Amino acid sequence: MAETQNALDPIVQEILKDACRRSERIIAKAQEEARAMEASGLAEIQKRLNAEQAQAAARIQAYRIEMLGRLPVEFLRMRTAYIDRALRAAVARAVRKLEPSMLWKWYEPAIRSALHVMRGNPLMLRCDSALAHLLQALLAEMGIDAPPHITDLPGRAVLIETEDGSLRFAIDEQSCCDALLDRQRGRLAEALFPNPIPEKVTR
Repeated sequence: MAETQNALDPIVQEILKDACRRSERIIAKAQEEARAMEASGLAEIQKRLNAEQAQAAARIQAYRIEMLGRLPVEFLRMRTAYIDRALRAAVARAVRKLEPSMLWKWYEPAIRSALHVMRGNPLMLRCDSALAHLLQALLAEMGIDAPPHITDLPGRAVLIETEDGSLRFAIDEQSCCDALLDRQRGRLAEALFPNPIPEKVTR
């Protein structure tokens, strides 16, 4: 029995060694495949990252080109808005400083027209105290017997309406500012756009 065991030991040892060699080869191959898969995965990730970076760079470049194309128009819009705000503030300051008699020269034509339209109707008038004597003189000149209610109104306003509320007229400093601004904006447009497109081209 012992002899049989001794005879089998080299065979068993060889089988065990062969099994070890096979397992080592299997393990080595598995590790190689794992490394290849890892490298492939990293390469795929890097490829996708590069593609996304390229797309982002393309979008940024397109946006930059678009913004550069808009800059002249945007700059002109901002410049025009700034000038318009400054112009509005300057006109408002100038109108606030006008003497009542000078302001009345703006008011009177519009008030006279409104009174002509409302003539024959019972009227209610409210007037800023600074302009009361001027309005009363105009009413007397036009033969209208409707004494105004004199009070301090914002913007040195004059308010005229029929008693039934069907017609109403109001004028104040803001009305003058708007009229002046319309004139100044026309001049501003001419300065900003000195060469308008002609409506008709003649040959």
